[in-house]
Amino acid sequence: MSDDHFALTTEWAPADSLTPKAGDIIEFNRGPYNHVGIADGREGIYHFNGEPGIPEPFARQRESACWRHDTINDVAKGDCVRINNSLDSKRNFTAFDRDYIIRRCECSLGLFVNKFDIVVNNCEHKATEMRYGLSTSQQVTTLILKGVYTVGMSTGVVAGGVALGPVGVAAAGGGLLVAGGGLLLGSVIKMIKKKNNDIS
Repeated sequence: MSDDHFALTTEWAPADSLTPKAGDIIEFNRGPYNHVGIADGREGIYHFNGEPGIPEPFARQRESACWRHDTINDVAKGDCVRINNSLDSKRNFTAFDRDYIIRRCECSLGLFVNKFDIVVNNCEHKATEMRYGLSTSQQVTTLILKGVYTVGMSTGVVAGGVALGPVGVAAAGGGLLVAGGGLLLGSVIKMIKKKNNDIS
């Protein structure tokens, strides 16, 4: 897709001041973990979310999440928003035609497409899948890699992708991260490459 919104990332702004085009990725500033969807070009947004009243960042897995259509203002709930088409410039990520993106979004409305999982199947995964045909989450990649790096550096011993020490264990290949009593299960590096399509 070649237009003036190619790879566009705007500043954070009130929802009613945003002027997205159909197919743009819209990001909602939720603080530690942002919500993401696809603009319909008419003040609305398609997004992957759960039942009303269940904040999307606070449950790792939910059966109730589905692909739905709401107004940008209703989803923003007073939070700032921005257009974030930054993946347009990344390898392997070519945005579909805007009309085709909207058709894809419309065809998925109301579908409970797999279980919502904040790590491997969240709102950003679904939005990028609609725009590019590839499912990825830059937020997950950034958070997990930061976590592995932080724990690895704090433990003092790092070898072969495994960090060992008095405060925790980070096993990048085995998918086990223990730090300060917290436990993150999943295959970290393998999962990132598989689910996030090797962003570069």
